[in-house]
Amino acid sequence: MKSACMIFIVLVFNYKLVITEKDNSLYYNYKTSPLQIKYFSSSNIFLENKSKKEIIGYKFGCVKVANGKARIIKSFPLIDLNLEPDANRLEIVSHGNISQYSFVQHCNTLNSRISIAQVYFTDKSNWIAENN
Repeated sequence: MKSACMIFIVLVFNYKLVITEKDNSLYYNYKTSPLQIKYFSSSNIFLENKSKKEIIGYKFGCVKVANGKARIIKSFPLIDLNLEPDANRLEIVSHGNISQYSFVQHCNTLNSRISIAQVYFTDKSNWIAENN
C-alpha cells in the first residue's frame, strides 16, 4: 500500500496542467508580457508566469487592437500576487462570474479586450505594456 501511495504522489507532482486557448476574443496577450492569460472562461482567468522572476503583483487593463497595433486605454488597480517562475503552475483568478467584474464590464463598454497592463517583481523591477 505504501508504494501505491508514493506512486500516486509522484504522478500528481509530475502532472502538467495543459489548457488550450479556445476563444481569446475577450483577452489579448502582449508577446513580451511576463504574465500571460492562458485561458479565460465565464468563471476563471488562468494566468501563467513566463518570466524567470517571482511576480508579486499585476494590473489588468483594457486594450484596443487595430491594424496589428495594441494600445492600453484603461488600467486598473494593482492586484497582489505571489507567483514564482514555474511553467507548470498557473494562478487562477476566480470570484464568481467573470462578467460581473467591473474591469470586464468597463472593457466591454470601451469595445476593448482584457490584457495584462503591468507586472511587478520581488526585485522591485516591473514590466509595462507598451503601446505600439
